[in-house]
Amino acid sequence: MRRLARGAAEKLGGTLIEDAELLTSVTNLLESPVVMTGHFDKAFLKLPKEVIVTALKTHQRYFSITDRRGRLMPYFVAFADGARRNTAEILKGCERVIQARLADAQFYYREDTAHPIDELAARLDRIVWLEGLGSLAQKSERMEKLALWIDRVCSGGSTGREALLRRAAYLAKADLASEMVKDGKEFTQLQGYIGREYARVGGEDDEVAAAIFEHYLPRFAGDEIPTTDTGGILSMADKLDTTVGCFLFGLEPTGSQDPYALRRQVLGFLRISIEGGFPVPLTGAVGESLSLFAGEKLVPEEVDVSSLSARIMEFITQRLSVMLRGAGFDYDLVAAVLSAPWEIPRDAREMVSVLQGMRDRGDLTPFVLAMKRITNIIPSSVKGRITRERSIDMLSAFAEKDEEALGFSSSLFREDAEKRLYDATSSICRELVDLQNHGPASKVFDRLLQLVPEINAYFDEVLVNCDDDTVRNNRISYLLSSYEAFSLYCNFSAIAGE
Repeated sequence: MRRLARGAAEKLGGTLIEDAELLTSVTNLLESPVVMTGHFDKAFLKLPKEVIVTALKTHQRYFSITDRRGRLMPYFVAFADGARRNTAEILKGCERVIQARLADAQFYYREDTAHPIDELAARLDRIVWLEGLGSLAQKSERMEKLALWIDRVCSGGSTGREALLRRAAYLAKADLASEMVKDGKEFTQLQGYIGREYARVGGEDDEVAAAIFEHYLPRFAGDEIPTTDTGGILSMADKLDTTVGCFLFGLEPTGSQDPYALRRQVLGFLRISIEGGFPVPLTGAVGESLSLFAGEKLVPEEVDVSSLSARIMEFITQRLSVMLRGAGFDYDLVAAVLSAPWEIPRDAREMVSVLQGMRDRGDLTPFVLAMKRITNIIPSSVKGRITRERSIDMLSAFAEKDEEALGFSSSLFREDAEKRLYDATSSICRELVDLQNHGPASKVFDRLLQLVPEINAYFDEVLVNCDDDTVRNNRISYLLSSYEAFSLYCNFSAIAGE
């Protein structure tokens, strides 16, 4: 059938628009396919390209044809089932039906473009997004505020994108109020695309128009991510707003059920953050989104915001784990990084990648064994749950040799190995603090790897559980502080096989 369709398009001097989904659908409907080519009025070519392609595909299961420049031709390829004698009559019916569908589309297009796109956006306050979660206009406002927050924290200040983000957020959902998209027509799937075309007709900035379409990306596994920063930031804001809103009202996925496609939404958010290079701090982003719902009084009284935030973070962490394991990283390395108090998806992926590279080269075993020597000697009752804030505080305290904050005294050190490890740890922590603020996360384990000789020498030469209670407690406090600092990056106990 692919061969027949391509041949029919080539006879007309064009190229078939390949569509695997449509081909599969048509193939399963027919036993003895007979290919036909029909045409429609050239006047319809003034419509946006995807409107025509969608009308042909979704309503009639026809294939579209383009010329050598990629422009649509006023022809289509259709199939009949074993009816070779009366194909002419069948084709007349095909052309009559598609003429009517395109006429409808032309009417919708003229009605919509007769008014500024701002008028469509102004209608969003009358359209409910989700019951209990406000209107589409409210969603657009939250998207704007969250997008501005993401832009600011990722860049560390003003980027000059504020006006573009505000305008794109205001218009992002405007086409949902259009005649072309609303009410579940066959063009509903073109949301975003229609908004972009209407924005272009209205003379909007190119990046604003692109962002209106791109904020829906990626739409499915393997789909492209936004190519503009405005589109990428707006897409992340939209996806996070949807996820947080659904969790607020108990609409999160359960088992195989995911009616609001939150798994896809979060995977899209993570892909944009990682592949697009946006260092979004997730805990802060989830908290900001929740505060925006609270500001609109859309948080139910019975909801424990702290517990809800933890559930959302766990859900996002699960999706990131699926993504990283799907990319070929070992399960235990993914678990080791994601069970640490990670915050930025891009950094988490970089650290998993570095650990995987170390394992593939054979460098991981001595590194992890050294780190586990610290971890294993600390009593479980003392470890507790390490928070990100605590780990960062310990890093800074080591960097500054603030022994009051660290909880031990170097004056109680009895062995040279203790002093050497303390000096080396302080030096490395100064570099880690600098990396925390400016450098790539991929360099973290390079720095920690430099401690391996001193850690091994420490445990070879120092008896931690000595008879002197004061010295023993001081040594355990030192190792605990080291454990808390290094736990920012990895839960070394979760790494298997080393």
